[in-house]
Amino acid sequence: MILTCPNGRTTRQRERTEKDTGYKYIFSAGKCRGCPLREKCLQNPASKQGRTVIKNDYEMEYERVRAKVGTPAYQETRRDHPQIERPQTIGDQNRDRECEP
Repeated sequence: MILTCPNGRTTRQRERTEKDTGYKYIFSAGKCRGCPLREKCLQNPASKQGRTVIKNDYEMEYERVRAKVGTPAYQETRRDHPQIERPQTIGDQNRDRECEP
């Protein structure tokens, strides 16, 4: 897989993240040296290293959820949710007390 930076440079160099939840793409220092976007692109522009970008395996699912959050149907569910959950939680607490010796 190829990843393209904001300035149009590409990299194929990647490795699995430490927690094995995605890939870390690595742009060499040479690709970032002299880049006009370096100040905006790198967390530490004074560093001699290039850019790294992490792409999570679940990124598509996260995007789908973010899109859903903005819908009126989701807002309605969020508004109604506490009215349903709270009585269930109270019922669970009462049931737990009944089971105590």
